[in-house]
Amino acid sequence: MNEERFEDIKNSKDSEKINDFLIELGKNLRIEYISFLEYFIENCDPQNLQQIKLNLVYDLGEFGKLEKINKKFVDYLVEEYYNSDRWIRNEIISAFEKISKNFKLSDDIVELIGKALNEDYLPLKVNALNTLSYLENLPNSVLKNIFNVLNSSNSELIDISTNILLKVIQNEDHLFNSLYRNENYKILKKQAIRSLLVIFFKSVTYLESFREKLLRSEMDSDYKEMFFSEINTYKRILLKLL
Repeated sequence: MNEERFEDIKNSKDSEKINDFLIELGKNLRIEYISFLEYFIENCDPQNLQQIKLNLVYDLGEFGKLEKINKKFVDYLVEEYYNSDRWIRNEIISAFEKISKNFKLSDDIVELIGKALNEDYLPLKVNALNTLSYLENLPNSVLKNIFNVLNSSNSELIDISTNILLKVIQNEDHLFNSLYRNENYKILKKQAIRSLLVIFFKSVTYLESFREKLLRSEMDSDYKEMFFSEINTYKRILLKLL
């Protein structure tokens, strides 16, 4: 991998040759080589750029893992997320996870990753959750999407989601506020409520305290009843374990 090889390939109209070059580039990282990616992003014709975009995105993620990259490359990934198919969107989310090691992701990018949890594509959801799991503070809108994932029947999604919630929600007061704020509780089905109770409440005392908060709240009565039903069932389980 050197400047001569780049000079030979940069004006090629053969997307397969450019992709081969990008794959090799991703295996031989040197931060100065990121200028090669910049050239292709800025100078490739639209048809060729579409054909090489997946490898471009992959390489940007690898460079971002190596050290902090220029914000313009991050902005490029954000723009392309909204103009790409789900396979490339999935690679972009993976790139954000790598880049986050050396670059503080903006709130807008975190929101974008949270929205990926609503996509109907399992690998994309898993990548989005894995990326969010490395972040310390998540906005309420992203928490809402994570709560919604708990309604899934996929065990991998539920496991990653619960681990994130355990990391960012410190206690039952925080849990209550996170659910009550913007009526996040309304998105939860019974199985999701059950999952939350199991991961956050290991004693009847704290469970009853949570019930009291719900009782005193202005939560819609139908949802209260659903919560109370699950709390009663879980309480019986806890009591049997004593």
